[in-house]
Amino acid sequence: HSQGRFDEALPYYLNYLKIAREENDKESISIALNNIAVVNDLKGDYERALKYYKESFNLSMEVKDSSGAAQALHNIAHLQQRQGNLPEAIANYQKSISILKRAGVNQDVASTINNLAQIFYQQKELDKSKEYYKESLHIYESLNDKAGIAKVLGNLGILLRDQDSVDQALNYLQQS
Repeated sequence: HSQGRFDEALPYYLNYLKIAREENDKESISIALNNIAVVNDLKGDYERALKYYKESFNLSMEVKDSSGAAQALHNIAHLQQRQGNLPEAIANYQKSISILKRAGVNQDVASTINNLAQIFYQQKELDKSKEYYKESLHIYESLNDKAGIAKVLGNLGILLRDQDSVDQALNYLQQS
């Protein structure tokens, strides 16, 4: 589905789901459900996407797949963010972060914290946004994730520009 060929991808994911169900492989069922949800999300069928994301989340929790549960929550939150349902998006990002921290999946923690910072930026809560961006940056730096570092530095630069801290903004933007 990463090449935009959703109509071609969906039958493969549905077949994968059918096989996983026949094998009673719950982790694979959860993965298939999440992939089907992503395709529906990208096609703009948000109601169906949300249904599949929630099903994937519940199944991931049942089989104690922290990574799958956090991914499903992240996807739910991202969909809610795009739809403007920011309070629910914040709650689901925070739940995802909590699961990821317990599982020690730091790169995903950093990415999800960055998304949370973007919501606070959207809401013009710039100090709170900056706090989350800096937390995300710290994690990316500890992982030596240069792409993640660049992304967050760019976001911080834009935020600081909006706070009229032009010199500091320029510094972050140049570093990114």
